[in-house]
Amino acid sequence: MKDLKAKITEDIKKTGYITELKVAQILEKDKWETTFGQTYQDFDEGKSREIDIVAYKVLNDKDVNLQLVFNLCIEIKHAPDHPWVIFMTKDSWASYEWSILHCGECYREEPGTIFAPGDLNNKPLCRSDGKTGTSFYEAFKKSDATSKIFKALIGASKAAYFQKEQWGEHTDNTKYTAEGQVILEFFIPLVVAEGHLFEAHLKKDDVLVKETSWIPIKLNYSSPNYSKDNRDLRFHPYLSTKGGLPAFLNLMGDWISLVSSNLKKRIKLLR
Repeated sequence: MKDLKAKITEDIKKTGYITELKVAQILEKDKWETTFGQTYQDFDEGKSREIDIVAYKVLNDKDVNLQLVFNLCIEIKHAPDHPWVIFMTKDSWASYEWSILHCGECYREEPGTIFAPGDLNNKPLCRSDGKTGTSFYEAFKKSDATSKIFKALIGASKAAYFQKEQWGEHTDNTKYTAEGQVILEFFIPLVVAEGHLFEAHLKKDDVLVKETSWIPIKLNYSSPNYSKDNRDLRFHPYLSTKGGLPAFLNLMGDWISLVSSNLKKRIKLLR
């Protein structure tokens, strides 16, 4: 029986289940609520799929009657044998601001919303060089093998999109009133990799590669099931190693504090 238990333990370690539990522990230590087994509808294939973890934080500010909800839709991949390499390019629009998936109540007016474009400035989650990841490569992988990187990024993005559509279907058209509670909910795709993560840059004719812990990603997605007004949908997922997740969550916390402060100031000006 002891031999059987040892074999089962070793076999479990080869899967991603242990990594999921460890990621949840890191999130919970940073005061995120975590849920397992949530599903989303893949509108391209008409199938229900599972997202590994959905983590969320709720902030309530009674002073200005504001509620903010931040959701991380997390896909976790176990990739110790194939380091992930992300090719970086300069992004003229590195601060995503209101293109971050969101919905809410009591914040709209004609035209647009009561908030300004810079209120969601995500500078804490941007690289100082203004670069984002746009292409992906798995080192030492067979050429005909499916890319885990793209599959994970698009899966987390579709999960975030589905949650946004579900929550916002009946609530996202309510106009601002001074008496109403302003509610904003954000949905952020995140892929956490158990393995090595590298970024690659082209300098003249040389490819420069260095290891890193997290990378912002720009993912343009063409599909009639996800396009808006006949335009491609641009997702903004993030990619982090498990080891780099605590530092990334610290930056996420900085962004949450900045957004909360900006939105609170904007509402005070109105009231």
